[in-house]
Amino acid sequence: LWLSYLDFAEEYLTSTNILQSIFQRAVRNCPWVATLWIRYGEYMEFNKTIDHSELKKIYDRALNSDPTNFVSFVDLQLAYI
Repeated sequence: LWLSYLDFAEEYLTSTNILQSIFQRAVRNCPWVATLWIRYGEYMEFNKTIDHSELKKIYDRALNSDPTNFVSFVDLQLAYI
């Protein structure tokens, strides 16, 4: 559901602050979903002015959220690289 909501929001909303808020709520409510963290990191990297240390904090939070399986863990690591 969150992924569909994010698809909709990215297509129809232009406010980066609102989109960032949606991403934050998504990862707060479903921290085990690696895809949400990856999309959040990619969004912040490409659509917001964010330095490397802030981006690292996002991926560190993702890795500490206990990804549900090894593949999710690897996906998060690869997204960060």
